[in-house]
Amino acid sequence: MIRVIDSPSIVSIPSQAFGSSICIIGYSTKGPILEPIFTRSISDASSKFGEGKLIQAFEEATRSGGKEVYLIRIDENEDKFSQLESAYSIIEDLPIHIVVPVVAYMDEEINFALQLATHCHMAKSRIGVIGVKPIDNPEEILSYVSNLITNQRMRDGFYLESEDISHLISVVASEVIIENSLGHRYTTNGAASYAGLLSSLPEGSSPSNKILSGVKSLRYSFPSHVIESISLNKENNLVSFKDLIRNPLRPIDIKGFVPNNERTFYFIENKDYVVDFQNEVILWINENESSGATSIVYSIDEEEALSNAGYVVFRSSTHGVFPRLGVTASNQKKLRDVGSVRDILYIIDTIKLLSEDLIGETRVQSVQNIDSRLRFFLNGLIRKQIIKTFSLRVYHEGHDVVINLDLILFSSIESVTVAIDLGKQEESYE
Repeated sequence: MIRVIDSPSIVSIPSQAFGSSICIIGYSTKGPILEPIFTRSISDASSKFGEGKLIQAFEEATRSGGKEVYLIRIDENEDKFSQLESAYSIIEDLPIHIVVPVVAYMDEEINFALQLATHCHMAKSRIGVIGVKPIDNPEEILSYVSNLITNQRMRDGFYLESEDISHLISVVASEVIIENSLGHRYTTNGAASYAGLLSSLPEGSSPSNKILSGVKSLRYSFPSHVIESISLNKENNLVSFKDLIRNPLRPIDIKGFVPNNERTFYFIENKDYVVDFQNEVILWINENESSGATSIVYSIDEEEALSNAGYVVFRSSTHGVFPRLGVTASNQKKLRDVGSVRDILYIIDTIKLLSEDLIGETRVQSVQNIDSRLRFFLNGLIRKQIIKTFSLRVYHEGHDVVINLDLILFSSIESVTVAIDLGKQEESYE
């Protein structure tokens, strides 16, 4: 859980547990149409609905922690949007907290994500989880990720009239490999597994670093250190961040740059160009006509780029598959300025890297290690004049390790509070 107290939330995952009851909507080979049925076991689900995506999603959700699950079969021979609209109307007054339409994807031609967010807004105290279309060829992962990052819906956010309702849905970008109870393996989007995990969390607990117990592995991993370049010259002397596929609000590793006051993630310049994060532009500054064009080369991690764009992304480790945290790009502009956003994201990113080492440690070890590492890191930021002062508290609460960090940035005159629930597996504790 990450939140900036005095500004709108910038996280793409629910900030707290919304409740334990899930409704999964999908196709199956038999069973009543548009009738919500509370289902207790895979044998119960199979006897009522036969086979199909609805049954698979039920097992995915329950194996990841879901215990209270309603199933709704819709007719695959009828219009999907109208069938989903009818299903949403039927369940509006039921005690359901998480809705997963496993037959719909965010990036289809029809805006099923906005339809789901609108339902959650009208039903109150409800969130939705929706996936993206599966990749046809994993070898084309770079173009696939580029399409997701540049998806206009995710960039603009989801609005009901003038109200931003993007926070009511989580869009899962990762595909997973599932081994069902019969030992058969198949690939699918991780939306149902993620919903099962969310439903199992106690109030205030974060899904970060929580193992998705029903997931065997990831279908593919997103590439790291993807190289991109920008060409600048006197004629093409300015590039706006919004014109780049991967918006470099994060630190970018530019070959040959000269940092300004060691703040490599804040302001970058060399003899030919300036990367101006405050105005979100890259500007050509070389007045020497004979110098020709300058090529700016930088690398970006695709997994991070997807998280920055607002998607829920899964990571893999020796302990299993788990969600990483993400920041919704469409909501970043609601903070006071780009400098503050980037400084906060830099600090959060560092804490997330530290948190990876926590998996498998005891609570006492985690608290001690994180506290000492963070104090060393934050004192370094004071020396670099990135933050003015900070107050840090690391403690364990239930089965999670929690960080409360109050700090004053040089790029913001007000104090900012960052609350982070790193999450842990219960069996990892003493």
